[in-house]
Amino acid sequence: MNKEFFQQVFSQNMGFVYKYCGTVPSGESVAHYITDKFVTAAGSNLITTVVTELTNFGVTVLYYHSDTNNISSPDFELIMDLIPDVIPEPPVTQTETNEEQ
Repeated sequence: MNKEFFQQVFSQNMGFVYKYCGTVPSGESVAHYITDKFVTAAGSNLITTVVTELTNFGVTVLYYHSDTNNISSPDFELIMDLIPDVIPEPPVTQTETNEEQ
C-alpha cells in the first residue's frame, strides 16, 4: 500500500489517510462508528471523511479531506498524506555541438 494505491482508492490528491486502531462493537456500523470516533478526535463534525475496509490487508482506513494533519488520537494512526510527490526536473546540461568545437 503506497501513496498511488490510496490516491486511487479515494480518488484524491490531497488529504490524509489514517488506520483505525480500535475495535468496533458488534452490531455497530463500521463506517458510522469510526466516523463518530474521528469526529471526536477532530473536535468538529464539519469535516469530510470516507471509511473503507481493506479486507485483503486486514485493515480499516479513513480518508480525511483536509490540508492540515491536526488529528492526535490513539484510535487513529497516520499512514500518509495524499499530496503528490514533487518530481524534481533533471538538471539541464549544455553539450557542445559540432559548430562549437
